[in-house]
Amino acid sequence: MTLKIETILEYSTIFPEKDYASYQVDIVLIKYSRKKLIRAVNVLGMNYGNAYMPDSHMTFFSSVIRPQLFEDIDDRICKYLQNTHMKRVCFCTQRTILELLRRIFKIPPTDFKNDGKPDVFEYDLFCILVYLNEALMKFKSYDEYDPDKFQALIYLSNYVHNDLTNNDYKRVLLTQILYFNYLRLFLNNCQEVISLRNKVLNNLRISDLDEFMYTITCLVALYVNEKSTSNRCPKLNLDKIKAARLNKDICEFLSIGMNDTYLYVISNDKDYNRRDNNLDYRVFRSHPLIKMDDGCYIIYNLPLLCERLYNGFVFDLSNAYTGKDFFSFYNKQFVEHYLFHTKIYYAVYCVEQRVLHYFYLFLSHGTREERALTGGQVRTGILGN
Repeated sequence: MTLKIETILEYSTIFPEKDYASYQVDIVLIKYSRKKLIRAVNVLGMNYGNAYMPDSHMTFFSSVIRPQLFEDIDDRICKYLQNTHMKRVCFCTQRTILELLRRIFKIPPTDFKNDGKPDVFEYDLFCILVYLNEALMKFKSYDEYDPDKFQALIYLSNYVHNDLTNNDYKRVLLTQILYFNYLRLFLNNCQEVISLRNKVLNNLRISDLDEFMYTITCLVALYVNEKSTSNRCPKLNLDKIKAARLNKDICEFLSIGMNDTYLYVISNDKDYNRRDNNLDYRVFRSHPLIKMDDGCYIIYNLPLLCERLYNGFVFDLSNAYTGKDFFSFYNKQFVEHYLFHTKIYYAVYCVEQRVLHYFYLFLSHGTREERALTGGQVRTGILGN
């Protein structure tokens, strides 16, 4: 495993003569239409991810940009690389893209003027990205040691590392499928949660949990296939997609409207703790699709789509739970009594059989050990009944 530290390009670094504090992102954003900005986010998320300059395979600026503006950025990047002795610099991350989208959706649709000049758009977008980089990278320096603040910084360091590095979607999706199947078996076999499962199924307008998994994995496959075959950003027209397992109701459930507006409060005022406050990207984590005005859907962040399978589904359960403390119930009944015991059982099995991996079998009759793990219910395997 190789770890490396990279510098993220910031506004004050590339524009040292300009005042960072006086730059107003919202004023620049409203020069353009929300639709144009959302499509730009889609392009960034699909074709770039963690984007670098220079990059011979994927250039950020096109021939549309005003030549004087391009030359200005090019000169600044060249000087920066010469001074830092770097070969390239990262100017956009997955976190930057999400932050940009959050800023877009907090502005009411009627505020967008759509009077910005096309040959300035890419320049404005670049400035916004490096500005958001600096806003995201700010750390407070404490004069005195405080254990609570130190612990918070350690947690933040891990969180930032997870959000800024390029995610391996295959690894993420595999983990999500694995844990979702554990959860699916638990919900289908444990009598205590049958009513909770049925309520979630009713909210999703599906009859079986497999439909949810198949829809998520189908969307991932469509996105990855489109990315590998062209540079176009996929707009999913569900009426034209021939995929039997792609559930339209689930796509609707997982989407936000192009003209929706979501609260974004960063100060500790009365709205700070509202559930619809998009401070931690909770709206995007729950809705990895955007429904455009023509009825088509776009996927703006592949990692969020993958994590919606298990991580997001847990919050669907939480919203449907009518007891006092869902996560206490969830941790005790599923994580401790079911998931942990199951993993321990198969870990012991691997040691006894001297194998590194154990793939669940499609068993027609559960063994005594398997029946014990499910409280007398027969376990039939991870991929189906």
